Amino acid sequence: MFSLRFSLGSSDEERGRYSAMTPLVAFGPRVCSFVYVEGIHGGLASQIGSKITLDAMIGKLSEPLPKQDPTILRDGISGALVQRAFTEGNRALHSYAQKMLSSGKLSASGIVAVFDSERISVGRTGASEAILFRGEESLRFFESEGARSGLERHLGANRQILVDLASVRLQEGDRIIVTSNTVDERLLGAIQTAVREKRYGVACMLGGTSCFFEAVR
Repeated sequence: MFSLRFSLGSSDEERGRYSAMTPLVAFGPRVCSFVYVEGIHGGLASQIGSKITLDAMIGKLSEPLPKQDPTILRDGISGALVQRAFTEGNRALHSYAQKMLSSGKLSASGIVAVFDSERISVGRTGASEAILFRGEESLRFFESEGARSGLERHLGANRQILVDLASVRLQEGDRIIVTSNTVDERLLGAIQTAVREKRYGVACMLGGTSCFFEAVR
């Protein structure tokens, strides 16, 4: 079993960008999540919608999973939690948009990472990134050009949400970056160097909102 050390970059709530790092005590002392939500459109309604979405996702992550939940068999505990978080966040934002008579106009992108002491699962809508660093190698959780777009990819835009989901079983010393920004090859090279040299502040190199994890025994 692993624990995580982590550092968190900044968020910008005035622009409708919210994030939270939360322990999930219902599933054990080493289980935790990182959630980031960003409103697609500016304005006060978008800020409120993003905060409603974040709170709904964190609330759902804190609830015990039903024993018969079929997603546990398919995606493991961490993957099932990611899926539940996006489903609930989408429901909350879609409901808020309808109340504001802004259905289809109020929407958000997001990324959720859940660590369950053995693996980390990451889900996203939009172009957020997650990258694993293991030894001298780096591995993107998602294809850079694979960020699907369209209304069905935005939280709150429709009753159902399509989520990219990937997970990896951790090894000691693994380092993972989860970030709201895209990471081009130039920036990836700079991050690889910083990780290899064990520099502090890796999450802050990325701009946007980022979280840097390290798996330790």
